[in-house]
Amino acid sequence: VASLPSLLPHHSFAHVLSTASERDWWDDLLNYPAKTLAAAGRRPPVLVVVLPTWTRGTAPEVARPLLHVLDDISTDCRVESRPLEGVACAVFGIGSSGYGKEDWCRPARELFG
Repeated sequence: VASLPSLLPHHSFAHVLSTASERDWWDDLLNYPAKTLAAAGRRPPVLVVVLPTWTRGTAPEVARPLLHVLDDISTDCRVESRPLEGVACAVFGIGSSGYGKEDWCRPARELFG
């Protein structure tokens, strides 16, 4: 049986987002409300975040730009108070059961906790 890391592509979703400009994804994600998309016969956007637990319960380096942008969105006074309201969101945390309860899947728990 293959391990999970061997099944994942070399360029993770977080890596793709971390190398894209902010305009490439979050402006589009936030500026097309679900009602507008439904009226145009389109489905609302979906955001799926896969976050492994790294050293001492931290997110891997490649995920930090994504987490930084999501944190900025949540505290930016120019953005609505619930900017992801019309977006279907899912967070999948990955971590070893060998981690303590405090560190196990901490990045995923903190993202939408």
